[in-house]
Amino acid sequence: MAVGMQGVLPTAGVGGTVPRRQRRPGTRPAEDNFVFPLAVRRAGWLLLVLTVVAVAWASRSVEGEHDHITAWVLTSAVFAIPGLWLTWLAGSRVAPSDRPVWRLWYLGFCSSVVGTTALLALRGQNWDWARAVWLTGVAVSILGYGAGNAVIMRSRAGRRATAPDVLDLTTLVVAVTAPVALLVGDAVVSSDDAWFAISWSLITIALVHGVACAGVLAARIRREDRGLAWLAVALASAALVESAGQVALALDDFRAPSTALLAWHALACGLGSIFVIHAVRQPSVGLEGLPPQAQVRRRNVVSVLVLAVVPVVVVEAWLERGTDWIPLAAGGLVALLLVMSTLRHLLVARETGRLYLLVEQAADERRQLLADVIHHVEGDRYRMAARLHQQAMSSYSAMATFVTALELSAPGRPGAALSMVAARTRTDLAQQVDSLRDVLAAMAPPQGESAQRLVAPLRAYVDNLYADGCRPELEIDVDESVVPDWTTEVLALRIIQAALDNIHQHSRCRHITVTLTPRGQTVVIDVVDDGIGFDPSEPTEGSGLATMRTFAGFLDGCVEVLAEPERGTWVRAVLGAPVPPGRRPDLRLVSEEG
Repeated sequence: MAVGMQGVLPTAGVGGTVPRRQRRPGTRPAEDNFVFPLAVRRAGWLLLVLTVVAVAWASRSVEGEHDHITAWVLTSAVFAIPGLWLTWLAGSRVAPSDRPVWRLWYLGFCSSVVGTTALLALRGQNWDWARAVWLTGVAVSILGYGAGNAVIMRSRAGRRATAPDVLDLTTLVVAVTAPVALLVGDAVVSSDDAWFAISWSLITIALVHGVACAGVLAARIRREDRGLAWLAVALASAALVESAGQVALALDDFRAPSTALLAWHALACGLGSIFVIHAVRQPSVGLEGLPPQAQVRRRNVVSVLVLAVVPVVVVEAWLERGTDWIPLAAGGLVALLLVMSTLRHLLVARETGRLYLLVEQAADERRQLLADVIHHVEGDRYRMAARLHQQAMSSYSAMATFVTALELSAPGRPGAALSMVAARTRTDLAQQVDSLRDVLAAMAPPQGESAQRLVAPLRAYVDNLYADGCRPELEIDVDESVVPDWTTEVLALRIIQAALDNIHQHSRCRHITVTLTPRGQTVVIDVVDDGIGFDPSEPTEGSGLATMRTFAGFLDGCVEVLAEPERGTWVRAVLGAPVPPGRRPDLRLVSEEG
């Protein structure tokens, strides 16, 4: 069973390659995103082809229960021995958020290896113990793989509820397996090799669940991340075909040749190894990257399947009405399917209402942000008018001084006319100043905290960046003692906006913290996220760092960045600190002549 049971394991979506044309600072190119190098992946495909051919040739004369089980265990060992090490290594190198999934899959893999080994090691000594260990391994393996599938589906479900997913998968498994169970249930239970037939029937049911999980996850994640997901679909499907063939072989009392089934088993085991060596470092992006309204369930595949299966079950019950248990079981199955389908629709309706409530809340937040931005714009207008007023006052003072000097500098000229002109000039300038004061009084904004002048536009900026998408939690903390002048405030705002734009493009974070604190005569700005980070030794073109340093340089400031893969990024700008050599920006007047 070793790798044959892996069809339950690799559902999908553990990660995906990042296209080279979309490479971001801190992410790896497509080739480097794989856990294992290209040579190992090519060797895995070569081993798959060679093993399938070798098993098909070597199993030409395999017939009977003993020979089939022996050949099947040996074929599993070819992939299980390196697979144990490769699976553990892959689980240690994927993203931390996906490691629990790989550990659960590894538990299922180890359990299947133990059960498979027992069939060969204990066969000649204690056959009852061998079968008991095998059945226990099957049970633990199904639980391990199923738990891993559940965890990864939850991690890619966004804001969807868990209960509808559980009901969908359960309903699908019942709808697919119930008609078959009604047809072959008696034969499986009463066969001479019932232990073998029953165990592989359970594996078949689990693999139906595995194929469904792989298909659902392949549909949920981004297109560029679906390579590994479709490989998981292929693996689960191949393992499902093999498990059905094992049941059929047991029902035939192992009289049919095992060549084709053993070759197919080698294919399924090989696909399991291929899945492992194609593991990627960065996790795939699921529904969490979509806005709430895009996460609403709009497909009713399971409901359509239930409507198609119910008539089939009814017909089977009619045809097998001579068997006492089949009509009762068919009635129970139909009732169960209808109840689960009804409950599923109720849960989906509740989930849809909750998702659209999130949309309404986001709309309310945008309206509040718009009001805050308008308030901020009014404050900007007031401050601009204040600067104009200051300039006008300076002009008045200069003109008054000039006119007074002019009066005193012409003692030989008629003084009456000159005095009249000077007095009139002073009066006109004073009237202009009074008019500007009236304008300032009319434009003065409501009183409020100075920190709001930065908080409101920053929240509005983040809201505009993410639009209806899933926004990270934004925390802004402006020290009350920070009261920057107009120039410092504008440059601080531009630096933070550049950092936020970089986070939106590259980070995949869930939380952003922005703080402004005083330090002596300087202002310290910190922008911290918990995203994927990046390797500082790699080039960071397009990260906005040069722009932030240019803005900081206007105030004799500096910008530094601390980052580490999978540990987030920390941008610190100090405004008013000495600029490192070569960092000060140069301002030049550029004319049409060059």
